Order: sequence, then structure tokens, then C-alpha cells
Amino acid sequence: MDLSSYLIYGIPALALVIGLVKLFREVGLPSKYAPLVSLVIGILVGIGVALTSGQDIIYGIVLGICFGLSSSGIYDVGKKSQ
Repeated sequence: MDLSSYLIYGIPALALVIGLVKLFREVGLPSKYAPLVSLVIGILVGIGVALTSGQDIIYGIVLGICFGLSSSGIYDVGKKSQ
């Protein structure tokens, strides 16, 4: 599988998850729920990526868990470095 399968209309799926979670935080999502929202959005995006690339749903769920956990970790690292 090439790297382009992790893109949604040219946008990296991980960046999409990070951006959507940031949007939810800006509109009032309590910070304690951000990791859970990140995981849910990641799974939904992962399923979308799997369906568009012809993979199984379970592949999308696992990929989405990776997206969600990665985006949560990347956000925390960025927040601590400021």
C-alpha cells in the first residue's frame, strides 16, 4: 500500500483528525474528552480511508485507532513545547 492511500483529497488523514479535534476544542469541548473524540474521529476517518482504498472494515478500524492515538499524542507534544 502506498502513502497516497492515507490521503483524503490530498489531505493527510492524520492532519484531518488533528484539525477536527482542535475544532471541537475551540467550540467548547472539555479537554478531558479530547482523546476520546480523537479516537472516534480517527476510527471514522480510518473506515473512510479503508472503504475508498478497497480494504476491509477491520483494517479501517485499526488504522483509525492509530490515527486517533497518534493525533492525540502529537497534539499533547505540541502543547507541551509551547
